[in-house]
Amino acid sequence: MLRIMSDTTRPIWTAVLALSCSFLLACGEQRTGGSSDEPSAAQFEAARAAAVAACDELGKRLLGELSAALAAGPTVDALAVCSSRAPAIGSEVRRESAVVVARTSLRVRNLDNAPDEFERTHLERWRAAELRGEPVEPVVELVSFGAAHDLRYMRPIRTVEMCSRCHGAARDLEPDVRAALTRLYPADAATGYAPGELRGAFTARVPLNR
Repeated sequence: MLRIMSDTTRPIWTAVLALSCSFLLACGEQRTGGSSDEPSAAQFEAARAAAVAACDELGKRLLGELSAALAAGPTVDALAVCSSRAPAIGSEVRRESAVVVARTSLRVRNLDNAPDEFERTHLERWRAAELRGEPVEPVVELVSFGAAHDLRYMRPIRTVEMCSRCHGAARDLEPDVRAALTRLYPADAATGYAPGELRGAFTARVPLNR
């Protein structure tokens, strides 16, 4: 498993172009006798860059729409960004980047965001690291399925002050916000977070050699 300490933000189109070029190079290697089973270093790096860029874009768009909604009206109205726009924004970024990108957590609000086994393993490892006072680092890992591979990427999401309006202690939420959360998310487990606390992860998957 390869973990990285920091991310380099790159535009999505640049990362996708790099990923496409690496695939073309891999095809050329195969025609001259190279193996297609293991991604090359260039493929790995291009996939990593695409995953980072897709998570950057998802975070930027979500934050932009949420900030605008909170500035325009009451907190309860901003819940529409999370309940309807967030899934749509995720789909938009996936179409544009060819990266499967999402958010997840050990305590989800929307059950569609529940972690898979890979994500749960790293979220639990992060939680244990937090309790020990150790740094929580992004993860980059190549997961193999025979001759096929996925590059998996995760990076932490921390609660900011703005998030506390809907993810803070339940007793501190505005009454209409509590009522809306109960209506929209009967199984909501995503309250009780303090600013700065680890809340979940941006997660991305880039298929390789498929």
